[in-house]
Amino acid sequence: MSLNVYDTYYLLPVPHNLLSLINMDRRTFLTWVGVGTLASSLPAVIVACSTQESEPQTSTPSPENEFVEVGNVEELDIRGFILNKDAAAQPVLVFRNPNTSELIAVTSRCTHQGCDVDLDTEAQLLVCPCHGSKFTFDGSVFSKPATKPLASYEVKQQGNSIVVKVIPIS
Repeated sequence: MSLNVYDTYYLLPVPHNLLSLINMDRRTFLTWVGVGTLASSLPAVIVACSTQESEPQTSTPSPENEFVEVGNVEELDIRGFILNKDAAAQPVLVFRNPNTSELIAVTSRCTHQGCDVDLDTEAQLLVCPCHGSKFTFDGSVFSKPATKPLASYEVKQQGNSIVVKVIPIS
């Protein structure tokens, strides 16, 4: 005895909405596949866009209120300057005024096109080698094309270390 699809053993009650899926046209089917794909990828998108931090917040004091070590006195005495590219938002150039031995700290980036300035102790200027801008030791514009002064930083010597406050004075 062979069974076929029309025998009573194979006839199960089928919900009406399932029958509508069986008689679905191609456009409706592709629409539902697209909606299903979008719905299943939504959790991955939400997780990827979350702002969850991987490390817990520590209660360290704000670096904006503290001095950061940029070098030491030996380096300053040997080279005549310290160039630290990691202490602040822009590289910091520390040197001594040749007349007063006062410590000076300014950003080393020219405000015209962003080139690093060179220290000219004889002329007592900071000179941009790219376009010729010149700045006084306090960061003021001495000659153009730059129109904005260099940012200057509070600097001091602590023992053998040279430290700079990372918030610019000007």
